[in-house]
Amino acid sequence: MEPSEATATEEDQGAAPLPELILTEIFSRVPAKSAARFRCLSHEWFATLSSDYFVDLHVRRSNRPGRPRLLLALVGSLYDGYVYSWQPGGPVERLMPDDFATKGSLVPIAKPCRGLILMRCTDYGGYFVCNPCTGAVLALPDSKVPLKMTLRIAMRGQPEAPFFFKVAYGLGYCSITRQHKVVRLFRNIEVSSCEVFELDTPAYWRPTAEQPPLCHVKEQKMAVFFNGYLHFLCTDASITTFNTCSETFGSLPPPTGFENASPVLTELDGSLCFCYGEPDTDDPYHVFLLRDYMKGRWEKLCCIDRMAWPESERMLLRSLCIAPLAMYHSDDGQRKIMFGTGSCNLRATP
Repeated sequence: MEPSEATATEEDQGAAPLPELILTEIFSRVPAKSAARFRCLSHEWFATLSSDYFVDLHVRRSNRPGRPRLLLALVGSLYDGYVYSWQPGGPVERLMPDDFATKGSLVPIAKPCRGLILMRCTDYGGYFVCNPCTGAVLALPDSKVPLKMTLRIAMRGQPEAPFFFKVAYGLGYCSITRQHKVVRLFRNIEVSSCEVFELDTPAYWRPTAEQPPLCHVKEQKMAVFFNGYLHFLCTDASITTFNTCSETFGSLPPPTGFENASPVLTELDGSLCFCYGEPDTDDPYHVFLLRDYMKGRWEKLCCIDRMAWPESERMLLRSLCIAPLAMYHSDDGQRKIMFGTGSCNLRATP
């Protein structure tokens, strides 16, 4: 053996391995797809990288303030059958195909919830829970045309089953049981009904123990998961809340003066966000943040005067669907709000 080889071998044998805590910190900063692949290193690393501690750590690292990562799906003539991920200043990453849809096109209906996304297939194609990192897809049962939304003739002597004609879905997470839950809220003229589907349990919808309040929801108005609650936006602009742990209901008022509006509800800058602007017009666009959740205190973040924009810019904002996606820091240090529109454009405003 040559001296140089012997020296190299001795150095290799004497090298101390990195502590597990440091390796965990390193893995928490890599993309989720890479972290998932590293689980194959050994049984020990599979357990470590699948633990609740690591998942929580990776979620915090991946969602740093000012560095949003967006989930994108092309629609209309631009639709190409894939879901994408993008971070301002970085490349667009193709995540997974959506060829599991039998008809229509898939659209994400809410922001990712701890690594999972809830997607709706247009043309009554049903709902799916997807993991973009692994490509795993779960088709939710009874979600194309739910049984509660079909007219059922009662047997003689039996009471008629209620018929519901509207439903809204949401994906949330229970921090106590460490489980994701898909929740759907039905409504008709006289009564509401709520059902829960727990992932990683026998696949069925079960009713909530508590009867939901009467609330008129729309399927296009997705429930927003924030602060341990799913928030269902009603047609009168009020908000029905659902605690994903206790499975109890509550309510939040809209900002003063915006009752009976037709707003958009989302999460922005670590707060619940209420936005309203008359669609397809040049009217002002109002953005509110719920700064005090317990007291229901809304704070106006900004009011965008669309008339102050050049005509070419205003045309992009004359959309039937416009909503803030994230807040981020631009290259010049300015803090901006990124908006998505129905015309598949992303716009930013200081």
